[in-house]
Amino acid sequence: MSPIKRIVLLTLTLALLLGTAGCGAQQPATRPPADPAAALRDAGYTLEQVVVLSRHNIRSPLSGPDSLLGRVTTHEWTRWSSDVSELTVRGGVAENAMGQYFRQWAEENGLFEKNARPAPDEVRFYANAKQRTLATARNFAAGMFPVAEMRVETHADYDTMDPVFNPVLTFCSPDYDAAVQREIDARFRADASMMDELKTGYALIEKVLDYRASPAFRAGDCAELLPEDFDVVLEQGQEPAMRGSLKLGCQISDALVLQSYEAPDAKAAGFGRELTAAQWAQITAVKDYYVDILFTAPLVSVNVAHPLLDELQKDLDSGRKFTFLCGHDSNIASVLAALDAAPRDLPGTPEAIPIGSKLTLEVWSRGAERFLAARMVYAGADMLRDMAVLTPDAPPLKYTLAFTGLQANADGLYTLADFQGRLQQALDAYDALAETYGGDLAAAA
Repeated sequence: MSPIKRIVLLTLTLALLLGTAGCGAQQPATRPPADPAAALRDAGYTLEQVVVLSRHNIRSPLSGPDSLLGRVTTHEWTRWSSDVSELTVRGGVAENAMGQYFRQWAEENGLFEKNARPAPDEVRFYANAKQRTLATARNFAAGMFPVAEMRVETHADYDTMDPVFNPVLTFCSPDYDAAVQREIDARFRADASMMDELKTGYALIEKVLDYRASPAFRAGDCAELLPEDFDVVLEQGQEPAMRGSLKLGCQISDALVLQSYEAPDAKAAGFGRELTAAQWAQITAVKDYYVDILFTAPLVSVNVAHPLLDELQKDLDSGRKFTFLCGHDSNIASVLAALDAAPRDLPGTPEAIPIGSKLTLEVWSRGAERFLAARMVYAGADMLRDMAVLTPDAPPLKYTLAFTGLQANADGLYTLADFQGRLQQALDAYDALAETYGGDLAAAA
């Protein structure tokens, strides 16, 4: 039996066990708002198609205990249930639960019959070839179609980055680099509130880790974390790279947030400190700013997201009932930025792109007209910690996205033509880079 199949079987077993023990104690204190799809059904709309761009679920940190991350604290990190960077057992269970919710949601909205065994041309699962993304897609597929054999596509060697999901710069030139740096300066360096939030987040991180008493700090392997200490390096064929305090700050922030989901209790998550929700938000802001600075400046987003935007366009045009693409937070962040999504503040989570979250593109029809709703669907922080069972009566959180310059109708939907036009604009913006900033897109491809 392959390692991936063993992971799926283990997480299914754990999901069953967790579903029969203590479920009552995990119910939310207040009933969640009604699903937006119910109002659309009542208004005469029919769900035709769903395209999902997912972030992988809970993983272990990207660095192991022998790395700098393991030496920046006097405390011991939680014991992870997976190897470095891989999906944890908890992450697999959470993703299976999300798949089971999507199954019930799709049945309720008439997209699939109960216990569907869809034809190959009706569904598509496509994941980046890293363990955490492939395992996420398999766990979701097992939850959504439990009686069907679902194939998950990969188009790269195992544990390597597929070019579609790899947020690298496929175009760069000196003039482009200079223009991007100006965007970063205007959007981020000049943002006093961001600098204040980084300062607050760094101070809290140092306190939680006992950072200055750590082996790494005492040996001179790391230094004081300073909000203004960051530089972005751009190179064709590479991801935008961070230097300075924010690089290490992101690694620590990321590991602490993951530990908050995996640790046995709240006190253990904070290395003996029971942190408030506001404090967790301050810690999380550090890694979120890292992603924003590297991947969401307009000139960067249309560049690094270009292959994935092209894939999304093809999937929407396919008419396929259900598509599931599994990648990373950088993928969702850059796609939303390239599409000029309006600023958002997701409730129930400290993360800008929550672990395991899904950007869903829902195609609805009414008569001859076709419309699109874009939402973020995600398990809240408490749901992840409590291993919540997700059902239509206890659903994941949903946030309806808006796009600057596009006009939604009275039911909150965009015409499909308008959204496809916005998608094409983002693709065209990439094609214009070489003409505007010199260089050769063909050589970059």
